[in-house]
Amino acid sequence: MFRVTLALVVLLAGQAHAAGGEDRVDPARGEAFARAWCSACHVVGRGQPAKAFNTAPSFQSLADNPELTEIALHVFLRTSHPAMPNVIVRPDEADDIVAYILSLRHK
Repeated sequence: MFRVTLALVVLLAGQAHAAGGEDRVDPARGEAFARAWCSACHVVGRGQPAKAFNTAPSFQSLADNPELTEIALHVFLRTSHPAMPNVIVRPDEADDIVAYILSLRHK
């Protein structure tokens, strides 16, 4: 059942991404969303102080993880997680957030 659900999420994420086209993806909007919704727990940008009270990974550590591909990040954003608040992210917002995270990767 998990594999079927995961496959469906990957498929839907890919369709949502492909339907909108590359030109609408904006890492700056992704950063703004992350600062507004994610920064209470995650360090989302360079220069933001570490969160001493929790263990949420920084966006930089997510970006630096080679296993977290664009598809994997989309799946993560579309899947609820018990340790996170249930923030509903629209497909276009997810595209922007993923683009922002990937923009943090060290080239």
